[in-house]
Amino acid sequence: MLLKKYSVPTLFFIVGLIVIIIGITKNQDATFMMAAVLLFAAALLSILYSTGKLTTKIAYVVGIVAGIGALVAFYMSGDQIIEMTQYLKDRDQCKALAIQNLQDIRTIQKNYAEQNGVYIDNWDDLIDFTKNGKINYVEKKGQAPDTFMIRAEHLYLVEIGLHEKGHPYGNEKISEIEAYHFSKWPEGPNYERFYKDFVRDTTPASLLERLFENESYVRSREVAGFPTFSPDSLPFIPFTGAREKWLIETADSVMMGDVKVPALRVSGTLPFAELPGRKRIKMHFGSLTTNDLDGSWEE
Repeated sequence: MLLKKYSVPTLFFIVGLIVIIIGITKNQDATFMMAAVLLFAAALLSILYSTGKLTTKIAYVVGIVAGIGALVAFYMSGDQIIEMTQYLKDRDQCKALAIQNLQDIRTIQKNYAEQNGVYIDNWDDLIDFTKNGKINYVEKKGQAPDTFMIRAEHLYLVEIGLHEKGHPYGNEKISEIEAYHFSKWPEGPNYERFYKDFVRDTTPASLLERLFENESYVRSREVAGFPTFSPDSLPFIPFTGAREKWLIETADSVMMGDVKVPALRVSGTLPFAELPGRKRIKMHFGSLTTNDLDGSWEE
């Protein structure tokens, strides 16, 4: 009878004590500790009630107080769940926006390096290039005709040096390069028919307009829930209130085999951790020892 009377309350007491120890040693939050104390108190009261030292009236009073405590713990738990849900939502949005910004910075740096042979090493120049820089844009209209070359066209390509005299023709369809040259030959026999509206020209265009103000890019940011692209916001790590900047590091002469190449690394620490209380997430792209521009988010 003693075993039957005290075994469950004692086991309950031991579990409550273990939970309190875990809470203290593992630095659990207030909600966990409150629940652990309530569990321990309930186990202690259960033992007292089993010994007959706790009257029914006192048990009811204690039960009411414990019930109120349980409701408070439930409210605190629900509030923390809401906070955690919002935290995870903000964290994911921050990571996604950080990746987008780093990809944009990488694109700008690539275009600058193609024109200048080095990467930009400061934010003022990068913002200025983003706003005012030019890129070579290939304007493309029309298609190469699905037909064979005639003799007059072959002779014209020989004349301009694209074909040699012995170059075979008439057995292969006209290529894009050949069609491009015929589009520059208004006197050609098929100019009006096939090449008048054929365009393959490289022209300078605004980097900002071509890459970041086109309909596809603008729409992709809207769908992702990102703010409108702004060159002035590129230096700043998202969700830091424009207080923390990405770090730009460059090297102009990194040896890759027998060739010297420029190198770039952009890095920073997000204001969120994978879970609260842990180390903040670090993110980067590029390397100062190679010409690799892969990002830490890429596999």
